[in-house]
Amino acid sequence: MPRLETHHWAEETERVLQEAREALLASRESEVQSIGRNLPDSDSKDAISLAFAGQYSAGKSTIISALTGRDDIAIGAGITTDQTSEFDWNGVTVIDTPGIHTSLRPDHDEITYRSISQSDLLVFVITNEPFDNHVADHFRKLAIDLEKGYETILVVNKMGRAAAGNTPAAREVIYEDLRRPLAPFTPEDLRITFTDAASVLEARAETDAEIADILTEQANVGELIANLNDLIRHKGLQARHTTKLYAVDQALQEAMALEKTDDPDADALSMIYGQNIQAIREAQFQLTVAADNAINEAATQVALDAGEFAEVHYPGVGQEEIDNASERMDTGIQSVWEQLMARLDREAEAIMPAMNQRLVQIHESHRFQAAENNIRTRSSAQASTRLLSITATNARRLGDIGRQMAANPAAAGATGLARFSGSAAHGAVLNVGHMMGHSFRPWEAVKLARGIEAAGTVLSVSGIALGIGLQIWQDRQEEKQNQEFQRARQAIRADYAKVVKDIEEEARGVLAAFIATNLSEPLEQIRGYADELNSARQEQNRHLQYLAEISNRTRQLIHAIHTA
Repeated sequence: MPRLETHHWAEETERVLQEAREALLASRESEVQSIGRNLPDSDSKDAISLAFAGQYSAGKSTIISALTGRDDIAIGAGITTDQTSEFDWNGVTVIDTPGIHTSLRPDHDEITYRSISQSDLLVFVITNEPFDNHVADHFRKLAIDLEKGYETILVVNKMGRAAAGNTPAAREVIYEDLRRPLAPFTPEDLRITFTDAASVLEARAETDAEIADILTEQANVGELIANLNDLIRHKGLQARHTTKLYAVDQALQEAMALEKTDDPDADALSMIYGQNIQAIREAQFQLTVAADNAINEAATQVALDAGEFAEVHYPGVGQEEIDNASERMDTGIQSVWEQLMARLDREAEAIMPAMNQRLVQIHESHRFQAAENNIRTRSSAQASTRLLSITATNARRLGDIGRQMAANPAAAGATGLARFSGSAAHGAVLNVGHMMGHSFRPWEAVKLARGIEAAGTVLSVSGIALGIGLQIWQDRQEEKQNQEFQRARQAIRADYAKVVKDIEEEARGVLAAFIATNLSEPLEQIRGYADELNSARQEQNRHLQYLAEISNRTRQLIHAIHTA
């Protein structure tokens, strides 16, 4: 059976973490040993959480057992889970919730909703039997009101009970039957997956390999794992592992600077490189956290505005009121976007100059000045060794960077990103342009949402009827109107949920481009210089070489996770 990619990343991260800890503790330098003792704990508090919810007796617990291989999960007919249970699944927190809408235990709904609201992803489980109105209402509450729709996989379980089994023909019938009750979402939005999890358990007990294969194929749990992998990648959750890996690599960089060789000037220069790297990384982290908060708040505001806009659509509303509300919605989104970009600018204006000043102080420090002078004197007074030659080259590079920063107005305390313009393209802090000015109008594609168009149709008919005083006709159409407007409101929320997603993606793209140019590129250049220097130092310190090898593997793992 295939595995979740995040399981692999968790194992690889743990392997690198453990190797780094052992290597640091084995150093002869007490300061390096201290770094090893302060590495992140093995138990990650950032595990991805995966909640299972849906009809009671739909087989949620069976699916969890099939996925995880655990045999200590209560499985059977009726209500087998009366409270949430959490299981560790190779670094993923799996949450088994009580079934929803059980007349026997109405308190289950509250327990389930609370757990789902706190989870990263949701697997909503139903059976191959018709999707009744009660379960559909609960699904829409989760998908729309709790805004979990784009974090959800819908699983149709117990397909072994279908007349044709878990076959393409049986799936197609159910697939199309689900389109209406799932609205405003579609089966494609929800990565619908057809399973028969009980077949996995049967396959495990089956001695005939051929029959076991047939049962495994009918179970189709492999497709569920593939869809979970796709959703995890889409939500960017696999990158959580990199937070720990960045901390490991930073610790290794600090340790390499502290490892001693027989050239104290090269050691001092290596430490200064490490200080540069740490300063830039901390700024990158600060900006990312601040931007994430700003983006999430902007997305929440648009979602709230969309909810209010949807409520404008009710029987009897005039077209002018709808048009005015639509215009306010578009203007509001434009305003949210501009405010978001302005806020990102302000965050950068606060963080970047402070980082720049810190880098200037590092380059003006007595340690660097003394090392630079010593290296210059030694280079002119003795035959150049490979280490001395590389050290001298890197001292000049660092000196150039320091002088560029000292000449930058920001070094004198200037604020505002525009004051950074003119810095060297690959110095320390570079040409930090404003994020304002990035236009964003994806909601133009929304225009009149599907629901708004449906409401307009009803309005035109009811308006004529009211105009000629046909009250009886209106009464007969009232229920139909209410249904149409309910669908309209759902469709509006769904369409603007996509707009919210677009805003988040667009803003994160702007932020990523900004960070790449102004932080990642100079960071990689300085890292390249540091690697070159440390490579020469490694010839005189075998343990230093070992730390560098672990650092390289850590970086490779970070890259693999980001590009998965």
